[in-house]
Amino acid sequence: MATTDGRAVRASWAGLILVGLASSVASAAAEESPFDHQPETRLACERLQAQIDRTIRDNGAQDFLLEVVDNDQVTDGRVRPGRPHAGAEVVGSCDGGTRKVVYRRGAPNARSGERAAGTS
Repeated sequence: MATTDGRAVRASWAGLILVGLASSVASAAAEESPFDHQPETRLACERLQAQIDRTIRDNGAQDFLLEVVDNDQVTDGRVRPGRPHAGAEVVGSCDGGTRKVVYRRGAPNARSGERAAGTS
């Protein structure tokens, strides 16, 4: 009879373990993942552009183009010919890799011009 009771105890423990695992899996599935809010985890293009702008200015540059463009405007790390800002070099990626920050030296734009005027 002890073996029958032992089997019953082992079966009860196995049942409890399975119930515990099932509830753990259900609980983990119900918890939010950091990827559930992907737009919040993406680096905002405006923020990246501002960081790059500050770095370029800290290195002494004053006249330059720094713009955000869609990926379809870029080939081989540069803005394609025939597109606005053609020839500008990619210096950053943002919005989950869907857009690029591009730079060209010696080409002031409204954004860099406004900042230069405001910092003088």
